[in-house]
Amino acid sequence: LGRLRGMHRPRAAAARRRWRQAGAAAQLVSASQRGPSQLLGSSQLLGASGSMSSSPAAAAEMPSEVRQMVREGDLAGALDIARRTLKASGVAALQEPDLKTLAGMRWRSLFVQLASHCKPAVKAASHRPWGRLGRMLGLGRDSRPYRQRVAARYLKSSGREEWHRPFPPPPSAASASVRDAQDGTPREWPPELAQALEGTTLIFVPGLLNGLLPVRAFDPALGQLEAAVPGLRVVRARCHPMRSCEANMKDLEMAFSGGRGLRADTTPMEDTDGHVPNKIVCVCYSKGMPDLLTFLQANPQHLGNVRAVFSWAGAIGGSVLADEMLQNLKSAERSRSRLKKSILEWTGAQSSIMNVPMPLIKWATQDHGAENGTAGSADLADNYRFKEWDVVGAIESLSTPVRTAFLAEHKEEIEAWPFPLFNFTGATTADEVPFFQTSGYMKLAAYDVDNDMQLTQQDARLGFSNEIPLAVFRGHHWDVSYPQFPTHMTLGSSCLQHPFPKYPAVLAMVLLCGEMGLLD
Repeated sequence: LGRLRGMHRPRAAAARRRWRQAGAAAQLVSASQRGPSQLLGSSQLLGASGSMSSSPAAAAEMPSEVRQMVREGDLAGALDIARRTLKASGVAALQEPDLKTLAGMRWRSLFVQLASHCKPAVKAASHRPWGRLGRMLGLGRDSRPYRQRVAARYLKSSGREEWHRPFPPPPSAASASVRDAQDGTPREWPPELAQALEGTTLIFVPGLLNGLLPVRAFDPALGQLEAAVPGLRVVRARCHPMRSCEANMKDLEMAFSGGRGLRADTTPMEDTDGHVPNKIVCVCYSKGMPDLLTFLQANPQHLGNVRAVFSWAGAIGGSVLADEMLQNLKSAERSRSRLKKSILEWTGAQSSIMNVPMPLIKWATQDHGAENGTAGSADLADNYRFKEWDVVGAIESLSTPVRTAFLAEHKEEIEAWPFPLFNFTGATTADEVPFFQTSGYMKLAAYDVDNDMQLTQQDARLGFSNEIPLAVFRGHHWDVSYPQFPTHMTLGSSCLQHPFPKYPAVLAMVLLCGEMGLLD
């Protein structure tokens, strides 16, 4: 048997080399057909000042003092310089490449350290020496440190090798809240950080299909965050699941002006629950980022209350998939009213012949009394206002021509906003996405092999001077935001378990804002 293995090993290696060469040749041919500006390969995942800048070599771009501290391993001193620089020069200092790099390194350090206390995340990141057989029989164990497992599983490119950097640990209260997320025990936070977090409101802006899927984005992560962090309030913006960015501005106005929407646990707020937030941190997922950009551009009176914006796989530049879907929708229906009517008829027919608890069918066939779009009234407790649906408008807001035109028109205005725009993107592979999303991944792979099954890296980035890329995740568009789907709603897919640690990620966002002095 050993001789046979030795005989076939060189042949297998040669076959792998031929496979890699064929793939590289196909990528070059594809690049020549699309042009160099449209090809985004893995080498561009983590770049220099305008890109991710997370590689160890990025430290060479820092000013001498910070660069020397990073080389010597004095990362606490480098963070202290960053805080003092921000205090003296304001958030405009974060446009410097060295501080962008340091901010990204610090967030990834917080994320890895916190996620290493999350047992489900560590379990999903661990592997056994004998693969599936070892997992089935319980043989062997992963000897790597927890941090290394987390970094290798959930981060891409050079972020996977940063787990050993000697950054200061997060507060013990934060680590304990991840380790014992369900006990709800009050914990003592550092006085300075607790004072900075006091009075902060985190507004979460959801994406397309908000509430129509069987699970909600960042649930229960946002509820755990509000319970663990003292003085922090979480408001889920009650954005409509299927209409344009301009139409959703009234839903965001409720959150920014009166702190109204849904609670962190996705239940509707009472009339007495509202408050006027004056220190806001925004976390925007998917279409939520275009919604927020459209809202803040049209309502500059709210800019002074915003301290930071985090784009979590945000569809900033639209999506090629939305372009194709828009063409299909316009060719299928000549008017939006006919499209809305056809969907209502289809859902009604399906609900009468299928005894399946499909949320879309259940809510679409109900009349919630929202003809005038008065978001926030008692009749809209569930937020599914089907009479306000505008499928064509929603998809058109996600098309690349519309989003590109918006960014080009308002670039100087957005770059002048008095807060940083932090950015996260995802990257996955065809075997990691649900089978019914594989076609979308393959279509995007013609433009970018490091897409997240909904967006390419380029479409998920702003590209402005005030954008600060923090990380590229290994996970598809749903994995990084949604919890595990119920078994009876997976359609037989094994890729809807979504092990990505959401709570450590969003907790690291809040801690980064506190450490950088953005909440002072």
